[in-house]
Amino acid sequence: MAIDILIKPMGKDFYKKDFEKYNVECIVPNDNEKNIIHNIIFPDLENGIIKEKDKLIFKDICNKIIKDQNIDGIVLGCTELPLMIKDSDFDIMVLDTMEIHIKSILEKII
Repeated sequence: MAIDILIKPMGKDFYKKDFEKYNVECIVPNDNEKNIIHNIIFPDLENGIIKEKDKLIFKDICNKIIKDQNIDGIVLGCTELPLMIKDSDFDIMVLDTMEIHIKSILEKII
């Protein structure tokens, strides 16, 4: 299985390392795509400003990677991305890391 990990351009690979433990192949955007995503997130999306053109650009990047790499799922590896991107935006699995973290915290508390 291949999962496209959409991460901030600083490129930390902790998601990739964890997925590889379970034999899940991770594919990351190229440097140009990372820069475009970074410019969508900062400064607007991090301040709650959602621009339709930015969402379309982001989806275009994802759809190109999905098609070219035969991706099975997308990890929204930045907590701001779910402000703009929803499960219904793609025909493949979308993992919202913010939601996953919150559910995990709640399970530990409860």
